[in-house]
Amino acid sequence: MGENADSGGPTGVLTNRRRQLVLSQLQEHESMALRDLAEQIAVSDLQTDIESLSEEAIDEVEIALHHVHTPKLADAGYVEYDSHNQVISLTDAGRRKSIENECDHVGPQSSSRISVNLRPETVDLLHGIIRRDDRFDARMDYDDVISVVLSDARIERESEEEAQ
Repeated sequence: MGENADSGGPTGVLTNRRRQLVLSQLQEHESMALRDLAEQIAVSDLQTDIESLSEEAIDEVEIALHHVHTPKLADAGYVEYDSHNQVISLTDAGRRKSIENECDHVGPQSSSRISVNLRPETVDLLHGIIRRDDRFDARMDYDDVISVVLSDARIERESEEEAQ
């Protein structure tokens, strides 16, 4: 079964927001075409409507779903992915999984990770940073991107404190 799927800790497959959204959408629709799912997740990620999405934004999400998130959910047993037809379907395990419990769980193993709700302006700022920085690409997990951005901010803050 892969990646400690029942854990709420850092290795839990549902600690990632996009994978939470995938499972949530599939719990509502049972099965979806990869492109349709990518559109719905892009709408949520960018906090906009479908008409305002660029093809590039949808493509980025679709690539991440195809190469990263769907395989992890499939390995955990929550979904089945027909890569030939590009259709993702919920499994019995996925139907039983409570996303809320997974997201809200804070235990000793997860103390190094936190969940935050970001204002739309902050999300826009992060997307701008990610687009301009060549260290990031569409295949990176948001957790990895945020770690790099926060690390850069911490180093910058420490440098400013030392200068004072």
